[in-house]
Amino acid sequence: MTRHQPLAVRAQTAAAMLDMPPAEFMRLVERGALPPPVRIGQHDRWNVDQLTAIIRGDAAKPNQEFEL
Repeated sequence: MTRHQPLAVRAQTAAAMLDMPPAEFMRLVERGALPPPVRIGQHDRWNVDQLTAIIRGDAAKPNQEFEL
């Protein structure tokens, strides 16, 4: 059976991918330092490619400064 890489993940999985507690992940999302979720039906999911781009440094930098 072929395993597929996820395109989008839950907040808990996204936080784990970044090796941080879910509460810290959500705090960074709320402050705009991390991208907001995509709404799929009634589910909030984070785009894996966006998270990967942030870690690689390929994501667009926001024009505003954030106090983290």
